[in-house]
Order: sequence, then C-alpha cells, then structure tokens
Amino acid sequence: VKGYAGHPNSPVFFCCFEEKQSDICSYSTEAINTCYKEVFRSNTKFSGLPVMGFDNSDVV
Repeated sequence: VKGYAGHPNSPVFFCCFEEKQSDICSYSTEAINTCYKEVFRSNTKFSGLPVMGFDNSDVV
C-alpha cells in the first residue's frame, strides 16, 4: 500500500514481480490482476481475500 500524492489520505496499490509492475490502482485485486496478466500473458482474474493470502492462518 502506498500513498498517492494527489490524494494523500486514500490508499493505492501496486503489484510487482521481478521487472514487471502494475500501474498504481485503487483496488488491490486490480493491481494483482494487472501484474498477473503482464507476467503470465493470461486474462485470469482473481478476487476476494484469498488472493491476498487472508484465508491462510499463517498470513493473518
């Protein structure tokens, strides 16, 4: 989660893997899906808490 200069009180998200990185997004799943599409050349979409690992008791 990073701050955005234009809206310092609004959280923004980005996802990166090696040299690939999503744009700054308003939603975490948007950032993850954008990065996933770039890395794997796939239109698979993920949503909800499991994509962040929140269904894993070791993460929470």
